[in-house]
Amino acid sequence: MVQAVRLGRPKGSPNKRATDWAGKTFGEWTIVELLDRRLQYGKKAAEGQTIPQWLARCSCGNEKAVTATVIKGWAKKQEAIDNGEGSPLWRLHCNDNPIHLMPCQVGDRLGDLEVIGFPENKGEKLGWSKKERTYRDRWWIACLCHACGKYSKGQPYRLPMGHWIQRRDRLAENPNTTCSCGCNRSVKHGMSRPQVDGRQEELEYTLWNSAKQRAKKQGLPFDLTPLDLKEMGVPDVCPVLGIPIKQAPDGTGERSDNSPSLDKFIPSLGYVKGNVQIISWRANRFKSDGTPEEWLKIAEWCQQEDVKRKLQGD
Repeated sequence: MVQAVRLGRPKGSPNKRATDWAGKTFGEWTIVELLDRRLQYGKKAAEGQTIPQWLARCSCGNEKAVTATVIKGWAKKQEAIDNGEGSPLWRLHCNDNPIHLMPCQVGDRLGDLEVIGFPENKGEKLGWSKKERTYRDRWWIACLCHACGKYSKGQPYRLPMGHWIQRRDRLAENPNTTCSCGCNRSVKHGMSRPQVDGRQEELEYTLWNSAKQRAKKQGLPFDLTPLDLKEMGVPDVCPVLGIPIKQAPDGTGERSDNSPSLDKFIPSLGYVKGNVQIISWRANRFKSDGTPEEWLKIAEWCQQEDVKRKLQGD
């Protein structure tokens, strides 16, 4: 419990004793100095009684004048907290700075999102959010997205506190969950929206999603993103067999020998960067039921210098 020092009776005050709170700390508050005295509350004010008023400074730098009555309330809460009896709803801080409320700090990472600040929410709404802003949404969480690199410090990706918490919990439950601005799955960045050729999503996204499901089912490592496959690109011709690759989605029931397929060089390593290549479904299938001539083609392909380097992990 805070040990307060009793002061002598202030001149002109009917109170017998006053407590010296200077230097005492309660949560994020530190009592700096005695300012003056103000009228008491209620009936005591009518009788001319006064109460000390102190300058309190929050850890974030905000200051405000508080009465001894307010400080006594803080002292009781601090004592309860020290005894392990406090409530998590108590807020011993100024409650007027995002650092006290946010579930993250500048520099924190959540998947591909990196926190760079907490800009004030001046009443604007995001397109996907139709609810009125609440007290907890007075500030945005401003982030950079390292998956797409579209955002900057001047124009960051913003999301409310509740959305950050949802993503954090989802990522804690499943570490393989994609966490970005939405570029790995959203209509905004185009990879998962209906395409002009009738497909429901871009081919690279389809290949990525199918591989992710297979990896999960087979318990294989997986660290790819749709953008990894986008950068890799779907070849026009199978690099193994030299047959055309037709832009037909993988895993949709329309697969043929010419369909693109995400192949693992070393199956046990899983779908990880440096261990995958897009080839035809026929070439991929030959690993289990191909002819000797076809196996030779695969062997010749694997002997190419660029493939050798990938196999060796360079």
